[in-house]
Amino acid sequence: MNKRKIDFLLSQYIDGELDPKSREQVEKLINDDERVRKELRDFKLLKKYLSEREMLPIDLGFWTRLSVVIDKKNKPVRNIIWKIRENLVRFATVTIALVLVFSVWLLYNRTSDVAKPEHGQYKNNILSGALVPLFPKVDKEKALQFSLFGSIPLDEKSDANVSIDSRLDKVYKIEVGRDSGKKYKRITLENLMTEIKPSERQKRVIDSLLELTGKQIERSVLIGENNTVVIAPGLSRLNEVVMENIFSCLEHEQKLKFQKLLKSCGAQKYFNYGERINREYSGWISLPSKENRFVIITPDTLAYSQLSIDFDSLEQKMEQDFENIRIMRESMIRRMMRRDFRVPGRHLSCPWRIQVFGDEGSLSIELVPRDTEIKEYFEREK
Repeated sequence: MNKRKIDFLLSQYIDGELDPKSREQVEKLINDDERVRKELRDFKLLKKYLSEREMLPIDLGFWTRLSVVIDKKNKPVRNIIWKIRENLVRFATVTIALVLVFSVWLLYNRTSDVAKPEHGQYKNNILSGALVPLFPKVDKEKALQFSLFGSIPLDEKSDANVSIDSRLDKVYKIEVGRDSGKKYKRITLENLMTEIKPSERQKRVIDSLLELTGKQIERSVLIGENNTVVIAPGLSRLNEVVMENIFSCLEHEQKLKFQKLLKSCGAQKYFNYGERINREYSGWISLPSKENRFVIITPDTLAYSQLSIDFDSLEQKMEQDFENIRIMRESMIRRMMRRDFRVPGRHLSCPWRIQVFGDEGSLSIELVPRDTEIKEYFEREK
Protein backbone atom coordinates (compact mmCIF):
# COMPACT_ATOMS: atom_id res chain seq x y z
CA MET A 1 0.00 0.00 0.00
CA ASN A 2 1.46 3.37 -0.99
CA LYS A 3 2.09 6.21 1.46
CA ARG A 4 -0.67 8.39 0.09
CA LYS A 5 -3.26 5.70 0.69
CA ILE A 6 -1.91 5.04 4.20
CA ASP A 7 -2.07 8.76 5.10
CA PHE A 8 -5.67 8.94 3.88
CA LEU A 9 -6.69 5.90 5.96
CA LEU A 10 -4.90 7.22 9.06
CA SER A 11 -6.71 10.55 8.75
CA GLN A 12 -10.07 8.78 8.53
CA TYR A 13 -9.04 6.51 11.44
CA ILE A 14 -8.35 9.49 13.69
CA ASP A 15 -11.67 11.14 12.70
CA GLY A 16 -13.59 7.88 13.29
CA GLU A 17 -14.91 7.71 9.72
CA LEU A 18 -13.87 4.11 8.95
CA ASP A 19 -16.25 1.16 8.93
CA PRO A 20 -15.42 -1.74 11.34
CA LYS A 21 -13.72 -3.87 8.74
CA SER A 22 -11.47 -1.08 7.45
CA ARG A 23 -10.73 -0.02 11.03
CA GLU A 24 -9.48 -3.54 11.88
CA GLN A 25 -7.21 -3.48 8.82
CA VAL A 26 -5.71 -0.10 9.82
CA GLU A 27 -5.16 -1.20 13.44
CA LYS A 28 -3.38 -4.33 12.21
CA LEU A 29 -1.20 -2.17 9.99
CA ILE A 30 -0.37 0.13 12.93
CA ASN A 31 0.62 -2.80 15.12
CA ASP A 32 2.82 -4.35 12.44
CA ASP A 33 4.68 -1.29 11.14
CA GLU A 34 6.72 1.19 13.23
CA ARG A 35 6.65 3.84 10.48
CA VAL A 36 2.87 3.77 10.39
CA ARG A 37 2.74 4.24 14.16
CA LYS A 38 5.04 7.25 13.81
CA GLU A 39 2.83 8.72 11.08
CA LEU A 40 -0.20 8.21 13.32
CA ARG A 41 1.45 10.11 16.18
CA ASP A 42 2.41 12.98 13.86
CA PHE A 43 -1.15 13.19 12.51
CA LYS A 44 -2.61 13.32 16.02
CA LEU A 45 -0.23 16.09 17.07
CA LEU A 46 -0.97 18.09 13.92
CA LYS A 47 -4.75 17.78 14.29
CA LYS A 48 -4.51 18.76 17.96
CA TYR A 49 -2.39 21.79 17.09
CA LEU A 50 -4.82 22.94 14.39
CA SER A 51 -7.86 22.46 16.60
CA GLU A 52 -6.37 24.80 19.24
CA ARG A 53 -5.73 27.65 16.77
CA GLU A 54 -8.30 30.33 15.80
CA MET A 55 -9.55 30.05 12.19
CA LEU A 56 -8.78 32.91 9.81
CA PRO A 57 -11.85 34.84 8.57
CA ILE A 58 -13.01 34.01 5.05
CA ASP A 59 -12.08 36.86 2.70
CA LEU A 60 -13.38 36.25 -0.83
CA GLY A 61 -11.86 39.50 -2.05
CA PHE A 62 -8.39 38.22 -1.19
CA TRP A 63 -8.71 35.33 -3.64
CA THR A 64 -10.07 37.60 -6.37
CA ARG A 65 -7.16 40.02 -5.94
CA LEU A 66 -4.71 37.13 -5.89
CA SER A 67 -6.14 35.75 -9.15
CA VAL A 68 -5.80 39.17 -10.85
CA VAL A 69 -2.16 39.50 -9.77
CA ILE A 70 -1.33 35.98 -11.02
CA ASP A 71 -3.04 36.61 -14.39
CA LYS A 72 -1.19 39.90 -14.81
CA LYS A 73 2.16 38.22 -14.20
CA ASN A 74 1.42 35.34 -16.58
CA LYS A 75 -0.20 37.37 -19.40
CA PRO A 76 2.28 38.34 -22.17
CA VAL A 77 2.70 41.93 -23.29
CA ARG A 78 0.22 42.68 -26.12
CA ASN A 79 2.13 44.71 -28.66
CA ILE A 80 1.46 45.20 -32.40
CA ILE A 81 3.24 41.97 -33.39
CA TRP A 82 1.18 39.99 -30.88
CA LYS A 83 -2.09 41.41 -32.29
CA ILE A 84 -1.06 40.46 -35.83
CA ARG A 85 -0.25 36.91 -34.72
CA GLU A 86 -3.53 36.65 -32.82
CA ASN A 87 -5.66 37.71 -35.85
CA LEU A 88 -3.63 35.90 -38.51
CA VAL A 89 -5.96 32.85 -38.64
CA ARG A 90 -9.06 35.03 -38.98
CA PHE A 91 -7.44 37.12 -41.69
CA ALA A 92 -6.38 34.01 -43.66
CA THR A 93 -9.90 32.50 -43.40
CA VAL A 94 -11.58 35.67 -44.67
CA THR A 95 -9.06 35.96 -47.53
CA ILE A 96 -9.67 32.36 -48.67
CA ALA A 97 -13.45 32.87 -48.53
CA LEU A 98 -13.22 36.02 -50.66
CA VAL A 99 -11.03 34.24 -53.23
CA LEU A 100 -13.55 31.37 -53.47
CA VAL A 101 -16.50 33.74 -53.89
CA PHE A 102 -14.66 35.67 -56.60
CA SER A 103 -13.76 32.43 -58.43
CA VAL A 104 -17.39 31.23 -58.37
CA TRP A 105 -18.53 34.60 -59.68
CA LEU A 106 -16.04 34.47 -62.56
CA LEU A 107 -17.08 30.87 -63.39
CA TYR A 108 -20.78 31.82 -63.35
CA ASN A 109 -20.21 34.76 -65.70
CA ARG A 110 -18.12 32.60 -68.02
CA THR A 111 -20.79 29.87 -68.08
CA SER A 112 -23.52 32.44 -68.73
CA ASP A 113 -21.56 33.96 -71.61
CA VAL A 114 -21.19 30.52 -73.21
CA ALA A 115 -24.76 29.46 -72.43
CA LYS A 116 -26.60 32.50 -73.83
CA PRO A 117 -25.74 31.91 -77.52
CA GLU A 118 -26.64 28.22 -77.27
CA HIS A 119 -29.86 28.99 -75.40
CA GLY A 120 -30.75 31.47 -78.14
CA GLN A 121 -30.08 28.77 -80.70
CA TYR A 122 -32.57 26.46 -78.95
CA LYS A 123 -35.19 29.19 -78.96
CA ASN A 124 -34.57 29.92 -82.65
CA ASN A 125 -34.73 26.25 -83.59
CA ILE A 126 -38.00 25.79 -81.72
CA LEU A 127 -39.74 29.05 -82.56
CA SER A 128 -38.76 28.96 -86.25
CA GLY A 129 -41.46 26.32 -86.78
CA ALA A 130 -44.79 25.55 -85.15
CA LEU A 131 -44.92 22.92 -82.40
CA VAL A 132 -47.69 20.34 -82.63
CA PRO A 133 -48.51 17.40 -80.30
CA LEU A 134 -47.19 14.00 -81.31
CA PHE A 135 -50.40 12.59 -79.80
CA PRO A 136 -53.37 14.72 -80.96
CA LYS A 137 -56.87 14.28 -79.52
CA VAL A 138 -56.16 11.58 -76.94
CA ASP A 139 -59.64 10.50 -75.83
CA LYS A 140 -60.51 8.38 -72.78
CA GLU A 141 -60.17 5.10 -74.74
CA LYS A 142 -56.63 5.96 -75.87
CA ALA A 143 -55.74 7.19 -72.39
CA LEU A 144 -56.89 3.85 -70.95
CA GLN A 145 -54.83 1.86 -73.48
CA PHE A 146 -51.77 3.98 -72.71
CA SER A 147 -52.28 3.53 -68.96
CA LEU A 148 -52.54 -0.26 -69.34
CA PHE A 149 -49.89 -0.94 -71.97
CA GLY A 150 -47.81 2.23 -72.45
CA SER A 151 -48.84 2.26 -76.11
CA ILE A 152 -51.43 4.16 -78.17
CA PRO A 153 -52.21 4.35 -81.92
CA LEU A 154 -50.42 7.12 -83.75
CA ASP A 155 -53.61 8.02 -85.60
CA GLU A 156 -56.92 6.51 -86.64
CA LYS A 157 -55.85 5.68 -90.22
CA SER A 158 -52.53 3.98 -89.49
CA ASP A 159 -51.57 0.72 -87.82
CA ALA A 160 -48.55 2.47 -86.32
CA ASN A 161 -48.36 2.66 -82.54
CA VAL A 162 -46.42 4.88 -80.19
CA SER A 163 -45.06 3.00 -77.17
CA ILE A 164 -43.27 4.40 -74.13
CA ASP A 165 -40.93 2.15 -72.19
CA SER A 166 -40.42 3.52 -68.67
CA ARG A 167 -37.41 2.10 -66.84
CA LEU A 168 -34.77 3.58 -64.61
CA ASP A 169 -31.81 2.48 -66.70
CA LYS A 170 -33.50 4.29 -69.62
CA VAL A 171 -35.71 6.94 -68.12
CA TYR A 172 -37.96 6.33 -71.05
CA LYS A 173 -37.95 5.36 -74.70
CA ILE A 174 -40.47 6.56 -77.28
CA GLU A 175 -40.92 4.33 -80.31
CA VAL A 176 -43.03 5.28 -83.33
CA GLY A 177 -43.66 2.66 -86.00
CA ARG A 178 -45.68 -0.33 -87.14
CA ASP A 179 -43.70 -2.81 -85.06
CA SER A 180 -43.40 -0.73 -81.92
CA GLY A 181 -46.77 -1.67 -80.39
CA LYS A 182 -46.93 -4.63 -78.00
CA LYS A 183 -49.32 -7.47 -78.80
CA TYR A 184 -52.15 -7.46 -76.31
CA LYS A 185 -55.87 -8.04 -76.01
CA ARG A 186 -57.58 -4.66 -76.18
CA ILE A 187 -59.60 -3.50 -73.15
CA THR A 188 -62.23 -0.88 -73.83
CA LEU A 189 -63.65 1.49 -71.27
CA GLU A 190 -66.94 -0.40 -71.56
CA ASN A 191 -65.15 -3.69 -70.75
CA LEU A 192 -63.65 -2.08 -67.67
CA MET A 193 -66.95 -0.67 -66.42
CA THR A 194 -68.78 -3.96 -67.05
CA GLU A 195 -66.17 -5.92 -65.11
CA ILE A 196 -65.74 -3.74 -62.02
CA LYS A 197 -69.31 -2.29 -61.92
CA PRO A 198 -68.35 1.09 -60.42
CA SER A 199 -70.70 3.33 -58.50
CA GLU A 200 -71.65 6.70 -59.98
CA ARG A 201 -69.01 8.41 -57.87
CA GLN A 202 -66.32 5.92 -58.93
CA LYS A 203 -67.34 6.26 -62.59
CA ARG A 204 -67.01 10.05 -62.41
CA VAL A 205 -63.58 9.71 -60.81
CA ILE A 206 -62.33 7.27 -63.48
CA ASP A 207 -63.76 9.39 -66.34
CA SER A 208 -62.13 12.55 -64.97
CA LEU A 209 -58.86 10.71 -64.43
CA LEU A 210 -58.74 9.42 -68.02
CA GLU A 211 -59.67 12.84 -69.44
CA LEU A 212 -56.84 14.42 -67.47
CA THR A 213 -54.48 11.65 -68.62
CA GLY A 214 -55.36 12.36 -72.26
CA LYS A 215 -54.54 16.06 -71.76
CA GLN A 216 -51.27 15.14 -70.07
CA ILE A 217 -50.25 12.87 -72.97
CA GLU A 218 -51.09 15.56 -75.54
CA ARG A 219 -48.96 18.13 -73.69
CA SER A 220 -46.00 15.86 -72.93
CA VAL A 221 -44.50 15.22 -76.39
CA LEU A 222 -44.47 17.85 -79.14
CA ILE A 223 -42.68 17.93 -82.48
CA GLY A 224 -41.80 20.80 -84.77
CA GLU A 225 -40.00 21.73 -87.93
CA ASN A 226 -36.25 21.16 -88.24
CA ASN A 227 -36.68 17.75 -86.53
CA THR A 228 -37.42 19.35 -83.17
CA VAL A 229 -38.81 17.24 -80.30
CA VAL A 230 -39.98 18.66 -76.94
CA ILE A 231 -40.60 16.14 -74.14
CA ALA A 232 -41.94 16.51 -70.58
CA PRO A 233 -39.95 14.05 -68.40
CA GLY A 234 -42.97 13.35 -66.16
CA LEU A 235 -44.55 11.26 -68.95
CA SER A 236 -42.34 8.32 -67.99
CA ARG A 237 -44.38 7.55 -64.84
CA LEU A 238 -47.80 8.67 -66.05
CA ASN A 239 -49.26 5.23 -66.76
CA GLU A 240 -48.15 3.90 -63.39
CA VAL A 241 -49.64 6.89 -61.56
CA VAL A 242 -52.94 6.54 -63.45
CA MET A 243 -53.32 2.88 -62.52
CA GLU A 244 -52.49 3.56 -58.88
CA ASN A 245 -55.14 6.29 -58.80
CA ILE A 246 -57.75 3.99 -60.37
CA PHE A 247 -56.98 1.25 -57.86
CA SER A 248 -57.21 3.72 -54.99
CA CYS A 249 -60.88 4.54 -55.71
CA LEU A 250 -62.00 0.87 -55.96
CA GLU A 251 -63.26 -1.42 -53.23
CA HIS A 252 -61.37 -4.61 -52.47
CA GLU A 253 -63.66 -6.89 -54.51
CA GLN A 254 -63.50 -4.49 -57.45
CA LYS A 255 -59.71 -4.48 -57.25
CA LEU A 256 -59.68 -8.28 -57.47
CA LYS A 257 -61.92 -8.19 -60.55
CA PHE A 258 -59.77 -5.51 -62.16
CA GLN A 259 -56.65 -7.56 -61.47
CA LYS A 260 -58.27 -10.59 -63.11
CA LEU A 261 -59.14 -8.49 -66.17
CA LEU A 262 -55.55 -7.24 -66.41
CA LYS A 263 -54.18 -10.78 -66.30
CA SER A 264 -56.58 -11.95 -68.99
CA CYS A 265 -55.44 -9.28 -71.46
CA GLY A 266 -51.72 -9.50 -70.76
CA ALA A 267 -51.35 -6.19 -68.96
CA GLN A 268 -50.07 -8.02 -65.88
CA LYS A 269 -46.66 -8.39 -67.54
CA TYR A 270 -46.26 -4.60 -67.62
CA PHE A 271 -47.42 -3.78 -64.08
CA ASN A 272 -47.06 -5.86 -60.96
CA TYR A 273 -50.48 -5.02 -59.56
CA GLY A 274 -50.52 -8.08 -57.33
CA GLU A 275 -48.19 -6.32 -54.89
CA ARG A 276 -50.07 -3.01 -55.08
CA ILE A 277 -53.67 -4.15 -54.84
CA ASN A 278 -54.09 -2.97 -51.24
CA ARG A 279 -51.60 -0.11 -51.37
CA GLU A 280 -52.62 3.53 -51.45
CA TYR A 281 -51.60 5.47 -54.53
CA SER A 282 -48.37 7.44 -54.24
CA GLY A 283 -48.65 9.99 -57.03
CA TRP A 284 -50.96 12.39 -58.81
CA ILE A 285 -51.36 13.89 -62.24
CA SER A 286 -50.66 17.54 -63.00
CA LEU A 287 -50.77 19.07 -66.45
CA PRO A 288 -47.59 20.69 -67.81
CA SER A 289 -48.00 24.44 -67.48
CA LYS A 290 -46.61 27.24 -69.61
CA GLU A 291 -43.36 27.46 -67.68
CA ASN A 292 -42.51 23.78 -67.15
CA ARG A 293 -39.05 22.37 -67.81
CA PHE A 294 -38.79 20.23 -70.94
CA VAL A 295 -36.18 18.15 -72.71
CA ILE A 296 -35.62 19.97 -76.01
CA ILE A 297 -34.02 18.02 -78.88
CA THR A 298 -32.90 19.28 -82.28
CA PRO A 299 -30.39 17.71 -84.71
CA ASP A 300 -27.82 20.29 -83.57
CA THR A 301 -28.42 20.79 -79.87
CA LEU A 302 -30.29 19.57 -76.83
CA ALA A 303 -31.25 21.08 -73.49
CA TYR A 304 -33.23 20.52 -70.33
CA SER A 305 -34.66 23.94 -69.65
CA GLN A 306 -37.73 26.04 -69.04
CA LEU A 307 -39.85 26.63 -72.12
CA SER A 308 -42.96 28.77 -72.48
CA ILE A 309 -45.70 26.96 -74.44
CA ASP A 310 -49.27 28.28 -74.64
CA PHE A 311 -51.09 24.94 -74.60
CA ASP A 312 -54.55 26.51 -74.56
CA SER A 313 -53.86 28.46 -77.76
CA LEU A 314 -52.29 25.37 -79.32
CA GLU A 315 -55.38 23.28 -78.55
CA GLN A 316 -57.69 25.97 -79.96
CA LYS A 317 -55.60 26.12 -83.12
CA MET A 318 -55.81 22.34 -83.51
CA GLU A 319 -59.59 22.42 -83.09
CA GLN A 320 -59.92 25.11 -85.78
CA ASP A 321 -57.49 23.64 -88.32
CA PHE A 322 -57.03 20.01 -87.31
CA GLU A 323 -56.74 18.55 -90.82
CA ASN A 324 -53.92 20.86 -91.94
CA ILE A 325 -52.10 20.36 -88.64
CA ARG A 326 -52.47 16.57 -89.01
CA ILE A 327 -50.86 16.73 -92.46
CA MET A 328 -48.05 18.95 -91.14
CA ARG A 329 -47.50 16.58 -88.19
CA GLU A 330 -47.31 13.50 -90.41
CA SER A 331 -44.83 15.30 -92.66
CA MET A 332 -42.63 16.12 -89.63
CA ILE A 333 -42.70 12.49 -88.48
CA ARG A 334 -41.78 11.22 -91.96
CA ARG A 335 -38.81 13.60 -92.13
CA MET A 336 -37.55 12.37 -88.77
CA MET A 337 -37.92 8.75 -89.91
CA ARG A 338 -35.94 9.25 -93.12
CA ARG A 339 -32.51 9.39 -91.55
CA ASP A 340 -30.69 8.12 -88.51
CA PHE A 341 -29.15 10.94 -86.52
CA ARG A 342 -27.59 11.28 -83.08
CA VAL A 343 -27.67 14.47 -81.08
CA PRO A 344 -24.05 15.74 -80.79
CA GLY A 345 -22.33 16.31 -77.48
CA ARG A 346 -23.34 19.95 -76.97
CA HIS A 347 -25.36 19.85 -73.79
CA LEU A 348 -26.76 22.80 -71.86
CA SER A 349 -27.80 21.80 -68.34
CA CYS A 350 -29.06 18.46 -69.68
CA PRO A 351 -28.59 15.46 -67.38
CA TRP A 352 -29.53 12.94 -70.10
CA ARG A 353 -27.70 11.35 -72.96
CA ILE A 354 -30.28 11.48 -75.73
CA GLN A 355 -30.32 9.31 -78.84
CA VAL A 356 -32.69 9.63 -81.80
CA PHE A 357 -32.81 6.86 -84.40
CA GLY A 358 -34.92 7.06 -87.55
CA ASP A 359 -35.37 4.86 -90.59
CA GLU A 360 -38.15 4.15 -93.04
CA GLY A 361 -41.33 3.54 -91.07
CA SER A 362 -40.03 3.91 -87.51
CA LEU A 363 -38.58 6.38 -85.06
CA SER A 364 -36.98 5.81 -81.64
CA ILE A 365 -36.12 8.45 -79.03
CA GLU A 366 -34.18 7.32 -75.96
CA LEU A 367 -33.48 9.38 -72.85
CA VAL A 368 -30.67 7.69 -70.93
CA PRO A 369 -29.56 9.12 -67.56
CA ARG A 370 -25.91 10.10 -67.38
CA ASP A 371 -25.60 9.20 -63.69
CA THR A 372 -27.64 8.35 -60.61
CA GLU A 373 -29.01 11.90 -60.19
CA ILE A 374 -31.94 11.28 -62.54
CA LYS A 375 -32.69 7.93 -60.92
CA GLU A 376 -32.80 9.62 -57.53
CA TYR A 377 -34.97 12.41 -58.95
CA PHE A 378 -37.62 9.98 -60.20
CA GLU A 379 -37.45 7.95 -56.98
CA ARG A 380 -38.21 11.13 -55.01
CA GLU A 381 -41.08 12.00 -57.32
CA LYS A 382 -42.76 8.64 -56.66
